[in-house]
Amino acid sequence: MTTNPTTIIDSHIHLFPSSELPSLNWWSPGCALDAQHSMDEYLAATGNPAELRGYVFLEADRRAHVRDESLMGWERRFTPLGREEMGNEDEDRTGKEDDMGKEDGQGQRQGQGQGQEGWQDALTELDFIARVVRDMSRPGEGHGAGHGNMCVGIVPWAPLPLGVNHHGASGKGEGEGEGEGKNKCKKGRKLRRGPDLETYLACVRARCAGYSDAGSSRVVANGGDGKGYGGGGGGKDVFGRIKGFRYLVQDKPAGVLLTDEFIEGVKWLGRKGYAFDLGVDQRQGGIWQLHEAVEMLERVMAGEEDEEKKTKIVINHLCKPNMRIDPANAMHEPSFLEWRELIQRMASFPTTYMKLSGGFAELPPQEIDKPWPVSEIVAHIQPWFDVAMDAFGPSRIMFGSDWPVCNAGGAGTRHAWKNWRATVALLLEQRGVTEEEARQVWSGTAIRAYGLEL
Repeated sequence: MTTNPTTIIDSHIHLFPSSELPSLNWWSPGCALDAQHSMDEYLAATGNPAELRGYVFLEADRRAHVRDESLMGWERRFTPLGREEMGNEDEDRTGKEDDMGKEDGQGQRQGQGQGQEGWQDALTELDFIARVVRDMSRPGEGHGAGHGNMCVGIVPWAPLPLGVNHHGASGKGEGEGEGEGKNKCKKGRKLRRGPDLETYLACVRARCAGYSDAGSSRVVANGGDGKGYGGGGGGKDVFGRIKGFRYLVQDKPAGVLLTDEFIEGVKWLGRKGYAFDLGVDQRQGGIWQLHEAVEMLERVMAGEEDEEKKTKIVINHLCKPNMRIDPANAMHEPSFLEWRELIQRMASFPTTYMKLSGGFAELPPQEIDKPWPVSEIVAHIQPWFDVAMDAFGPSRIMFGSDWPVCNAGGAGTRHAWKNWRATVALLLEQRGVTEEEARQVWSGTAIRAYGLEL
């Protein structure tokens, strides 16, 4: 019996060129990831083994903020290959300079540093991964011919707190009143419809159209699921590789996950055939985030009897548990026991999945010139791994490296990816999983959860 994979799908990586570093929320000069991390660097870090069949690209937390009221008439502003400036209409936008650096009510940072207004940075990120997929390299971006086929799935950012089809609820439109009648027209003036998730998906679809094989510049109006739109010749369809969306809540204030708009947005993704990637953080954010995540799951799953129609929720990084406690005492540590209970409750919903990823960021930091032996890493992680495996089972757990974030806590880029792969292999071996169960963790679960086509 072997737990060594014949096919690996890395279900969680981030890519970004050095030219777009200032658009990242977490970036600052000299930070641990203050460098380009693109395909050249990823392949060097992995060693490009033959069994690495592909990866799922996750949004990297750009400086996009939820509301973009400049999108009234969005179809004229967003061309397939980039933004079309509208001259004097810029004066009407709500994302003015004096709002830069403030929070938007959902805790989303707005355009700090060199970030752009509204959804621009998120769509710029989509442009980048579209160029990777289409082998459309720009000088110095670190990707080239043949790299596009490795991207088997894309999970961009999405403004989940907006919800869907909320007329006027996503920010005051022209002619809105106050108080109880705020959604009514004032003095007979027509109420404008604010941007929502449908608007955003249409912008994404339009953006991707410029990277299709047909080179279509058609803009698709709101509505419809848009599946299969774009090219597809040679497996290069960009929009068709979008398999889910993510809106990080790990750095947002309490309550964001539990608004009616957020809940309906997650349900809507499922109806459109998309997964939702859930990112919460026990160690740095607090255990309350996991409590809210469980309540969100209960509300999202309620009222839908057909399991096939329920949104697939892909939970990131074991919910970032506090692995800096002594693993020998974990079973006596209240924070571990509470984390375990909440993980078990999340796993009780059949359409939830867990990523076996992000461990190095939660462990005590390793020194670049003195990486921990894999056996020592396994011994430390074992209690958390066992809880996840017991709760979800191998058919709902997927391997993910969290590259390049794994570099920061995993002894640097020369060691981190390879050591995490070796760690997962040894964890599976010591647990005594079957070859089929190991195959699920290495690739099968990701293929099923995201609907990947290899």
